Amino acid sequence: MNVPSKLAAIARATPTAIARLRQEPSGHRAVAGTDRLNPARLLGDGLAILTLIVVVALITWDRLGDPKHLAKTDLISYFMPTYSYLGERLRAGDIPAWNPHQFSGAPFAGNPESGWMYFPVMLAFALLPTLSAMKAFVIIHVLLSALATYALGRVLGFRPIAALAAGAVYASGPVLAHTSCCVVFAEVEAWFPVTVLGAELAVRGALRAQAGGWLLAGLGLSQIMGAWLGQGTYYGLLILGSYLAFRTLIIPPHGPRTILARLRALALHGSVVQTLAFGLAAAGLLPRLEALGRSTLAGGDYSGTGKADPADVGYKPLDLAARLVTESGGGQYYFGGAILILAMASPWVARRRSTAIYFLALTAIPIVLVMTPTPLHTIFYALPRFELLQSHVPNRILVVAFFGAAVAAGATLDAVGRSRWRLVLLVPPIIGAAWVILLPTVRNERLGYSDATSLAAAFTVLILLASALGAHPVFWGQTRIGARVGQVLPVLLLVLMVWDPAVRTWGGGLGWAPANAAELLERHATPARNASEATAFLENQQLGEPFRFFGFDAALGRIGQGGCCDYHRQVLQPEGEAILIGNRSLTLGFQDIQGYDPVQDARYYAYLQLLNGRPQDYHEAGVMPGGMESPLLDLLNVRYIIVPARAPLEEEPELVKLIEELPTVYTDDKVRILANPEAMPRAWIVHLTRRVTREEALTTLADGTIDPMDRALLEIQGPRLEQAQDPAMDRVEVTAYLPDEIRLTTLTDAPGLLVLSEVYDPGWRAYVDGEEVELYRTNYLFRGVAVPAGAHDVELRYDPSSLRTGLFISSIAAFGAVGLALVAAGAGPALLGDWQTIKTQGRRGRATAEHWLRTSGVGRRWRWPSSPVPRGARGRRLPPWRHPSRKRLPDW
Repeated sequence: MNVPSKLAAIARATPTAIARLRQEPSGHRAVAGTDRLNPARLLGDGLAILTLIVVVALITWDRLGDPKHLAKTDLISYFMPTYSYLGERLRAGDIPAWNPHQFSGAPFAGNPESGWMYFPVMLAFALLPTLSAMKAFVIIHVLLSALATYALGRVLGFRPIAALAAGAVYASGPVLAHTSCCVVFAEVEAWFPVTVLGAELAVRGALRAQAGGWLLAGLGLSQIMGAWLGQGTYYGLLILGSYLAFRTLIIPPHGPRTILARLRALALHGSVVQTLAFGLAAAGLLPRLEALGRSTLAGGDYSGTGKADPADVGYKPLDLAARLVTESGGGQYYFGGAILILAMASPWVARRRSTAIYFLALTAIPIVLVMTPTPLHTIFYALPRFELLQSHVPNRILVVAFFGAAVAAGATLDAVGRSRWRLVLLVPPIIGAAWVILLPTVRNERLGYSDATSLAAAFTVLILLASALGAHPVFWGQTRIGARVGQVLPVLLLVLMVWDPAVRTWGGGLGWAPANAAELLERHATPARNASEATAFLENQQLGEPFRFFGFDAALGRIGQGGCCDYHRQVLQPEGEAILIGNRSLTLGFQDIQGYDPVQDARYYAYLQLLNGRPQDYHEAGVMPGGMESPLLDLLNVRYIIVPARAPLEEEPELVKLIEELPTVYTDDKVRILANPEAMPRAWIVHLTRRVTREEALTTLADGTIDPMDRALLEIQGPRLEQAQDPAMDRVEVTAYLPDEIRLTTLTDAPGLLVLSEVYDPGWRAYVDGEEVELYRTNYLFRGVAVPAGAHDVELRYDPSSLRTGLFISSIAAFGAVGLALVAAGAGPALLGDWQTIKTQGRRGRATAEHWLRTSGVGRRWRWPSSPVPRGARGRRLPPWRHPSRKRLPDW
């Protein structure tokens, strides 16, 4: 057949092919009339999954084999001690509601990044030692993101090789990089594909398949809420809502439907998934919302607490392009030239993948929102509180962009080698060539730009060009080379995608790490085995009355000069490690007045700000040089101060004065421990009160115009008190001190107010001789309990109603999730037998839907609009149990 006649045959066949495509699911034909598994396809999935697991094993082995990847500041100073404390409390069978070891006491379940109700962290750190749990954490999240993205690609109709590429790229890009830094980013990134996979299954399946989809989407969204309440949760909600809107309103899976039917579908899936997600997350969500309302970040407002670096706000296009193709920041936002080109090519190459346009938008929109203001910013800023959250470190939204880019790149690879010739196929290579030419112009040595990025982009352009030309009818039909090229090109793209960014990030992007990383990890992960003599001294002192301490070294970092994170950046330095700064008290079991956490009680933050005489970054609470003489320091029950053992420098007059005025109770070659004889006790009794405003309470205490041992300041009408006949006879003894419970005994000859140097929180309940009494906010920050004359037992328990309510709601939601799992499991054989049919995307054809109904036997109530609806004698719909197809659905 000559070329003109062949072109004519193609033209004649086109209308028939288009008509057939309208009746069949895009991506593959429906396998009508068979319930058996296709061994060849099953083998392809098995090999792809095995390859994906091997890739994950290689990259995690490289990541975990080098201790420098885990010996990072945030991991050692925040996440490892916080998660370790969570696991310790869970192993003891306790709910970690309160944390007495930082900030003089703070909510733990109410901390947005504590790991509470984030199941992977709770399981790993409750079952394994700290260092092993951290390694398991990395493996779990990289593997979950890889397998979930692979499953999503297969459900969308990708070939195994394309789904493999998408999963490998997504897991080995920023997800892997974030496991060595801001692990909450990796936590939400790992659940994005799970949430979208569940949404896709829900909108396209029958009842049982919908149940499984709702369960997956609800579980994924609940874990995003448990991992990062803030920008992460907002991004998760936007992804879920936008994808459901896209698949119900714009491209419904079951063909044309009325607007009302589409809106009903959106309302159904959205309400079920969000209800389940909020229910499962309620035990962590409600305490966090309550605690955030009293914190420095109430309402998501960062004003007055420090903004992002201006260099990171509002990138210009070329500057942003440079960041996306360089390993700056440890590869946290490295896309690489290959992935960006393939993602941009998806609308032209993967035209049969109707969802490809969504994932391209999921890539492009976050990238635009990181740039200088555009009309798109105005649209998104209309969303509630979006501008408030997005304006703080805007580049965090790129965690969404890479997910969209990975799936869109997979769609392009899936279409390579089987796309029909169209002139528009030349558009991606042209754009890619322009990108390759542009890359050298954004070279920036500070950002770590590499020529390998240009090399990856150039090869991608050549492969796309070969695919576009190879799809031409003349070349494709005249020789077998075209068919062979169509088989080889996807493999070459797979290798290129795995190499960039996967292989290129292996062992790279470390940034600064200490030389003794292995020893440092061991000391922080197993503090009991590596306790120093100084910590042993403090442990012995804890056998008596409880006390607090803090570490101080004005020479560390920018202490006393302001700026971000005065102390925590020095945690890995020997000097900082010796004085126990950061969150070391969590793992050592001591009680510190300092700490490193982005969320703090607003009153405590103001208390330390007035104590120091200057503000500090919202990440940190620490005692600055100007705060050593403040009477507010003694009120915090600070009995010991840890300072370096070296001789003070000339520019450290505060340290010189401390050493001269305070007695040294312990010293070695690293640290000196000073005792503070003026420290207030943990609890005492007063018989006089004064009512003041909130501001007056703090300033009065700071001025030192009253004696807190004699009079207490209240912001409401206090209890009726009487002057003691012999105040020296007042006695208070702490008989038990647990994280969520304090027991004391009191003795006084007149009604008084028991004042505790414990941070007030409305979740605390007070009991005197077993009867609940009112708990007063005393002296601006602390707690007070009215006690009658005589000897009494006083008990304080942390039992916030938000946690109780949240646990109750989460229990109900857990039963609902089990019910959905049972419903979905009932369709297990049908789902397995029709696996190739359900893995479709775009418009579901009538043949596929009918085949699903016939094989599953669960769609009794489903009818296409064109099919007659069985009705009774009075024209009413028949209930399911009287449906004529109850035993066997008709073969339309």
